Amino acid sequence: MALGVLNGISLKDSKELVIQQIKELPNEDEIKIFINDIDRDEHEIIEQLLAETILICDELGSSRNYLTLENILKQIAASISKGHSKEEYKYTNSLVNRFKINITLINKKIPQPPLFNMIMETRSLIEWSSIYCLYPFIPKHIKGNGKPVLLIPPYLGDDNSTSFVRKYLKSLGFKTYKWDLGFNMVKSHYIPRLEEKLHDIYQEHNEKVSIVGWSGGGIFAKIMANRHPDQVQQILTIGSPIWGVMDMKTPVYGVLEFFRGKSLKERNERFLAELEPIPEVPVTCIYTKTDGLVPWKHCIEAET
Repeated sequence: MALGVLNGISLKDSKELVIQQIKELPNEDEIKIFINDIDRDEHEIIEQLLAETILICDELGSSRNYLTLENILKQIAASISKGHSKEEYKYTNSLVNRFKINITLINKKIPQPPLFNMIMETRSLIEWSSIYCLYPFIPKHIKGNGKPVLLIPPYLGDDNSTSFVRKYLKSLGFKTYKWDLGFNMVKSHYIPRLEEKLHDIYQEHNEKVSIVGWSGGGIFAKIMANRHPDQVQQILTIGSPIWGVMDMKTPVYGVLEFFRGKSLKERNERFLAELEPIPEVPVTCIYTKTDGLVPWKHCIEAET
């Protein structure tokens, strides 16, 4: 709204513009209440509104959904800046950039999982073995109709790690594919071979491919979706860090850097930067707040 007022649009019209942009967002009703409570139209409220918005975000804590707000601001700025002076255009964009900088700082505050969660990671062995006993009771209502699904294993896992999920998907009628690259060490040199495999599956079926990525495998699933939205139907990530990975706080980083002798951020900056955009395909994120290795907020994609 501040951007609209700055560019000569009435407060009423600015409110309507913002309300149009936030339709179908999870907190639409709460945001509307906040919008309707604003009844001043003075130029000097712009800085105050920006400061209040950043303060509210800081109080709410880190969230991937702030990227949605940033994108909305960019769309509003682009639509209202046409026909205005160069100074107004520059100031409008400076507001958006300042919001982006502050949100980036807020999202760097996500703490690493508590020690209790890390200790409880040992339960995964029990959970993994028990799932085979539960297999007969898992619902099988969905029909795959031969649709292709590529499964990418977790960090340090190979195709044996996804055997249970592949068995289940096959029973539903999906055509499943292994990744065939051995143990997943989450390295960028896998990407060209994954792209080739994705293209081959796409050509074989003449339709888009769904990708399931578990833990570190979800990183590659998202990169494939960002690079090839024309070949990817959807992605499903399971406990995967899919944004903010370069600043993520996790005990795993310390172990990896000890053995490899180099900062992961320094070595993989370009690779991990590909995780930041929101894919243009549907994304389903499965995660748990009790994850002991990955901060759960890094496992959720923004609403669009």
